[in-house]
Amino acid sequence: MERGRSLAVILGAIVMVALLVGGALWLVRGPKDPGPLEREPDAPSIEEPKVVTLSIDEARRMHHEKPWPFGEFKDDITSILKPGRREVFYERYWIEVKHAENMEAHLVTLSMRDTTVQGVVAELRKYFQPYELEVFTGPPHLPDHVRFDVDVQDMDVNSVIAIMHDATKQRMDYEVTPRGLAIGSKRFVQLARLDAKEWEARRRQVHAQVDDSILDVEYRPDFREAHIGSVARDITEKTGIDTIIGRRLWGKAVSITWRADPMPLEDAMESLGEQIDANYHVFKGRLFLLAR
Repeated sequence: MERGRSLAVILGAIVMVALLVGGALWLVRGPKDPGPLEREPDAPSIEEPKVVTLSIDEARRMHHEKPWPFGEFKDDITSILKPGRREVFYERYWIEVKHAENMEAHLVTLSMRDTTVQGVVAELRKYFQPYELEVFTGPPHLPDHVRFDVDVQDMDVNSVIAIMHDATKQRMDYEVTPRGLAIGSKRFVQLARLDAKEWEARRRQVHAQVDDSILDVEYRPDFREAHIGSVARDITEKTGIDTIIGRRLWGKAVSITWRADPMPLEDAMESLGEQIDANYHVFKGRLFLLAR
């Protein structure tokens, strides 16, 4: 009896070790394929791609441990992204430093009663225009009933913004971007930050050797909880256009669900790029999807 129990314990330990080793090897090697697309024949249409951030376990299940398979296109991607990220980063940095210096160097005097954020921005815009600093706002605005007084003399604009911030009960925000000084609702400032990322992306784009006419082909997105690698394969199979995913985008821990009517491939790439924070490029007859 004792011998039987001992044998059972040993066998149990062997099984446990095998499972642990097998799991570790799976994590190291990763699966060999992003996996097939899952489709629901009767699923309703979704106008825009639905992107879900995955947990660590879900990301492993979705094969994110798979090595990036597009190494042979590394030189093409480098050409597409010229000027490089480093150069664009420093270009943006020095533009924003100049804006910040202007904000500190020039003092403003304002005396306004029962005004709004838009009203103050309009006055600041006129004041800073000669110094090449654009002060701007936009929708969504704060509600019209959010009004306050501003009475300052020879004060830097950062202090004026602090007064506005308190007067609106912390409902507004601001951001220095390559465009200038964004002031407005928190949602508007969030959009201004996204626009700054778009500015960087536009600076990196290379327009030489681009023929966008291949994007006129029709494409119908139809997949559920798909890895970006599976989406690329779907595009290639349906359109005949080789679709390359950049390394950073390939490893993004998201799943994508989208079922829509047929549309030009360019429209599909616009919608997909907005949701996964990516730009699309046509280079040497291939379609590249690269992280912003």
